[in-house]
Amino acid sequence: MLTQEYGTASNIKSRVNRLSVLAAITSTQQRLKLYNRVPPNGLVLFVGTILTDDAAPGAGWTTEVAVAGNKAADDHFNMKLAADGRLWVVMKTSRTNPSDTLVGLLIRSPDGTWSPMYPVATFATFGTRGLVQLDELHRRVYIFYSPFHESIYYKTTDMDSIALQDGLGFPFITSANVRDINNPTGTKQPVTPESGIAVIASSPGDLSYWHNTLAILP
Repeated sequence: MLTQEYGTASNIKSRVNRLSVLAAITSTQQRLKLYNRVPPNGLVLFVGTILTDDAAPGAGWTTEVAVAGNKAADDHFNMKLAADGRLWVVMKTSRTNPSDTLVGLLIRSPDGTWSPMYPVATFATFGTRGLVQLDELHRRVYIFYSPFHESIYYKTTDMDSIALQDGLGFPFITSANVRDINNPTGTKQPVTPESGIAVIASSPGDLSYWHNTLAILP
């Protein structure tokens, strides 16, 4: 798969982007050579680089293991980078026991240290499609997700003292008639009092889009 992606990336027209993507794929391939087979409980790799004014395109890429073991890997994650250099990642695991963390929060510090996984939703909720939004003015993090694949809920915590709510959290986009509201999406930038938080979701069965907003006080 990565070999195919490498071939595709070779056709990127921008030289800077092309070399950066090729370097990232190469770094990932080298890291994966350390494993003789796919770990039974999954593996999550993050690849990134620190850019400087004199850095050559594609130089400086490193690969890190953010979390591994106990079916840690799946295919859903959303990331936001804070001004203080911390990377906030809401991700989905492949765990299947009712009390297992299915949607979790990881935080990478500027020195490259990854936090433990903070539980957002358990397998009992069938939670999916996590979305993280940062309110840096008030030092708040908001995590939106879809429990039971039928509505959108959210949880929130202080950025400097992680304490997410128990249970499903707060209802945000719900309907008594449409019961498959899923796939929340929002802005890639940190939210502000001017922007507020706006989340859009969709219903594949009803063929409709849904949205709601959350005000942020100055």
